[in-house]
Amino acid sequence: MKVKTLIKSLLLFSLITPLLTQGAINLGVLSDFEDGTVQGWSGNGSSPVSNIATGGPAGTGDNFLQFDGAVRFATKNTSISGVLDSAVTAFTVDMMRPAGNPSLEMRLVLFGPSTGDRWTSTNEVVVPNDGVWRNYEFSVLETDLTRVLGSNTYANLVASVNRIMFRYDPDPANSTGVAAAGNMGIDNVTAIPEPGQIVLIASLATFIFAIRRRK
Repeated sequence: MKVKTLIKSLLLFSLITPLLTQGAINLGVLSDFEDGTVQGWSGNGSSPVSNIATGGPAGTGDNFLQFDGAVRFATKNTSISGVLDSAVTAFTVDMMRPAGNPSLEMRLVLFGPSTGDRWTSTNEVVVPNDGVWRNYEFSVLETDLTRVLGSNTYANLVASVNRIMFRYDPDPANSTGVAAAGNMGIDNVTAIPEPGQIVLIASLATFIFAIRRRK
């Protein structure tokens, strides 16, 4: 069973879902775009975003978000904010770069209490320009992030995340990212736990499914 499927199971069954805290980034699917909206995501500067009704990772009928390049090639979400739950160790996201433009090196950016406080993935992931959907993981652990702007601590960051962003940012990592032509698709933005917790979630989900089958 895929990680994102396990997380959806976590949200579906109240017996294994912790109470969600207002103003917090908790475990689970944060954006899947199936409601036809952009779910709080926007482009960087004048870069447009749009909900595409079909062609996501699941194929026909699967909605996804498309964003375009402008001054900076990025998409951000200020509604995904607040205290970063200590159980969250990474975000996973499906990404697709259409053919016809260069492949892109993408990083996760976490903004602290102010936009002048930014941490970004130390290591980028490369999204090939072949039109194929792939799932990528971006750690939010301090050891996997680099502070590129500001002077506040990691503890200050996770106590009050202002927004998250996915951005084209080739080496060396910087605080602004760079421009790129064309567009990119993203889908199934999900906050996941460490591997040991995933195993626990899977076991609990299996247990719940077994109980439901017996009824």
